[in-house]
Amino acid sequence: MDFTVIICTYNRSGNLPSCLAALARQEGVEGLDWEVLVVDNNSSDDTPQVVARLGRDLPIKLRYAREAQQGLNYARNRGVSISQGTHFTFVDDDIHVSPPWLAALHRAFGETDADAIGGRIHLDPSIELPPWVAPGSETAGFLGYQDFGDQPFRMDGKNKYPFGGNMSFHRRVVERIGLFDPKLGRKGEGRKRGELFKGAETDYFHRLAAGGD
Repeated sequence: MDFTVIICTYNRSGNLPSCLAALARQEGVEGLDWEVLVVDNNSSDDTPQVVARLGRDLPIKLRYAREAQQGLNYARNRGVSISQGTHFTFVDDDIHVSPPWLAALHRAFGETDADAIGGRIHLDPSIELPPWVAPGSETAGFLGYQDFGDQPFRMDGKNKYPFGGNMSFHRRVVERIGLFDPKLGRKGEGRKRGELFKGAETDYFHRLAAGGD
């Protein structure tokens, strides 16, 4: 299998229909073997039922897994461990990927043989944000925004690296540096200090940069 798209979710079943519908609208992927894996991080809502319904309704290979250990990186590690793709890619449950997204990822991995690839994440233009949240600002980054421009370039994994809402890896990365550190990242509602922002994927890319190309 070429790709496993992993969506880690916690009590946000309302986001899943539009998120998965966007994945079902991918273009130029007729030759790709790919799947979508929803990792339910111990939700108490109707996430299992919603995923089961979408699996019947949408024209994609859709699997469901439950990770009872609370924490985003526990869910990520569960997804990686049971994924079947040569490449695994993470999409947040509130992100709507564009129709050429997966085909572009496949092309980029083929052209570069990169260990990891990231892409743009834009904020929903229909949501009115405060004037002090400007695109490209650090504050926008905390909301998940990332855009380094039109031209592809090599990220150093230290100062520039993909954000967790749109990051993809070759499976050999796991063999080289292992899985995500479960002590880092959001846990449940992320109410404790330091759990909401940063740390989870930052650590992983720093380890990747230190461990090889």
